[in-house]
Amino acid sequence: MQKILLGLLLLISPLFLLAHNPLSAMYRLETKNDGGVLHVFLTQAAVNKALVAIHGTDVMNTVSEKEFKELIVSYIKENFKLAINNVDIQLKKGGIRYGSHETDLTFITSEIPTVINNVALEITSFKNNEYHQTIFYLRKNDGTNEKIILNSKNNFKTKIDFEKKEDYSYFVISSIIAVAAIGLVMIGFKFRKKKLSH
Repeated sequence: MQKILLGLLLLISPLFLLAHNPLSAMYRLETKNDGGVLHVFLTQAAVNKALVAIHGTDVMNTVSEKEFKELIVSYIKENFKLAINNVDIQLKKGGIRYGSHETDLTFITSEIPTVINNVALEITSFKNNEYHQTIFYLRKNDGTNEKIILNSKNNFKTKIDFEKKEDYSYFVISSIIAVAAIGLVMIGFKFRKKKLSH
């Protein structure tokens, strides 16, 4: 029993680490009929480090709470580029909640196509924080999720063509069916020959 509990704890521990990992940020986009909702989850340590690097310690020590929130919102908006089906997605109204460990933001986006064929994504916020990575989740209208990881290896940007992905899987499935059908036909011929020779 103890081994099972230990195994489960090791299995889910990365989820707890991600929530407060100063090296990671998480963006989650949910598509809606009239637009989308982007949720952004950041560690306060990463936010503080990035804003101090841009504005300096003196400025950050003197800003009001309202100004601090405005600086975070501006920083996220300025460092976020998303195009779906070659149409730029804009971040509109939003809200922010921050605490001593985590900062969460929510933005309403411009209209998102019902069918998503391709995505061009670039999120450069926090890229100057050493070993930083951004995890982006896209929840489509059909209920499927796409996970995209941005880091220094891909220069915090990527392009994905979902049409090609789907065509490839269709090709693989078709090939498997064709090979299976040919195999069955060959077995049928061998079985028939065996039967005729007796």
